[in-house]
Amino acid sequence: MAAPWKQDSPVATLLLLPMQGVDPPDMEMILQALADYTGQDLDVRSGDPPDPKMNWFCGCNVEGLGGPLTLWCEPAGDLASHFEQVVGEGYEWLAAFQVHLSEKDPLTSYINLVRLASACMGPTPAMLDPGSGHWLERTWIDDVFMGDEFEPPEDVLWRIDVIESESSPESGRWIRTTGLVRCGRAELECIGVPATRTAEAVDLVGNLAAMSLEVDLPDAGTPMEIGPGMLICFQPVNDVISSLPDSIPGSNASRDTEGDDPPLAAVILDPGQDGGTHPSEVLEALSTGELALFHTQRRTRQDTLRAQAGWDDLVRCCSQLLENGVEHTCLVQVPFEQVDSEDEIREHLWLSIVSIDENGVEAELVHAPRLVEGVEPGWRTKVTIEEISGWILQGPHGTADPSIPGSLDPYLEGN
Repeated sequence: MAAPWKQDSPVATLLLLPMQGVDPPDMEMILQALADYTGQDLDVRSGDPPDPKMNWFCGCNVEGLGGPLTLWCEPAGDLASHFEQVVGEGYEWLAAFQVHLSEKDPLTSYINLVRLASACMGPTPAMLDPGSGHWLERTWIDDVFMGDEFEPPEDVLWRIDVIESESSPESGRWIRTTGLVRCGRAELECIGVPATRTAEAVDLVGNLAAMSLEVDLPDAGTPMEIGPGMLICFQPVNDVISSLPDSIPGSNASRDTEGDDPPLAAVILDPGQDGGTHPSEVLEALSTGELALFHTQRRTRQDTLRAQAGWDDLVRCCSQLLENGVEHTCLVQVPFEQVDSEDEIREHLWLSIVSIDENGVEAELVHAPRLVEGVEPGWRTKVTIEEISGWILQGPHGTADPSIPGSLDPYLEGN
């Protein structure tokens, strides 16, 4: 039985590489750069371009993508002014790299596609992903896409739009993903979100978008647990918006499909919510800090790797702050398991570092667990690098955490 929120025919993913020169970039030059980077026999097939604007057109096979790679070159045309604003003058051509991402692992396919395109960048400082609207800068590609351990977050595959009516802002905001359809998943939405709950809705939509890459979302109306004791469900967008006034962002009238069939999309709701257009209970819980969202296994692994990579620097900074009596807060996240339970119970708890000496790092639990039993706020334990999955430092140089590259640097320089 097919999963209800998966696309039968995902749309292709396209990367556009601005290219300089009076003449169009040479096809053989592009293919040679790909062959040199991959070390593979590309099995190139070329033919007449399907569009008269194209200077050349070909396809090839590269391991690690979801399917055959299609390449072509054409004048920048209407994009030339946009290219000039972002990458500079003289970029009159574009080289296009197109592929259908793997439905099982679209992020890995996308990473490999970006790596391939980057091998052909030459002096170009950035490439455009029109499916998400993201510009991928060379420095970011080098830092985030090219490593053996660290990888970009899932949200590089989509963007989240926040849309509000200028004439009637009281009708709420329409918050939606754009880009999940190329991953073979439904786009996700919340409609009529109060302005005061925008940040929570963006966080929720992004988290569920990432979750949809890892697990099959449940059938329409079936509850799904997204955090301890907190449930949401999904409904087809057409069922939710059929009776909405045209003035509300997200209504039928506000959707510009240009005559095409609208993409598969689901609206996120509280279970059993009749007539609702967004999960008001969940957004309220998120705003009060009463709800911690479950994360994907992939994000958890990446967060853990980054946290552990910065552990030694964090300990140095915290040790100096403690020694000098500087006001600060240094929290570490540690996963705990309920070993005496029949069910597998695992919870990530936050502890505050209270002392550092030759015997190690001692930390104190700062909140009551929701699932794990036998510990309470104020309980202390030794913490080692192998145990942590995250950390946050707040002090005189602002907030530092593993997701912000270089955020510990001001503290290290202060030492």
